[in-house]
Amino acid sequence: VYPFGNANFRYLMSDMKMIEDNIEHARRYYNVSVREYNIAISVFPANIFASAFSFNPEEFFSLEDPSAERKTVKVSF
Repeated sequence: VYPFGNANFRYLMSDMKMIEDNIEHARRYYNVSVREYNIAISVFPANIFASAFSFNPEEFFSLEDPSAERKTVKVSF
């Protein structure tokens, strides 16, 4: 039996948790940026320039199936 196997597995799980947290943070950051952009192009005087240059509101990031985000990821070794 490899004596450090359990520690390596814990490191792997920790890294996977960190990756999931980073993805969640990136989604939130994107949605905040989209909200700020959409507000910026709809407020005077920026809305005049936005319409002149065809800046359109963007859509927020959302999953088509919200339950898909909650599913457990299968990892095989």
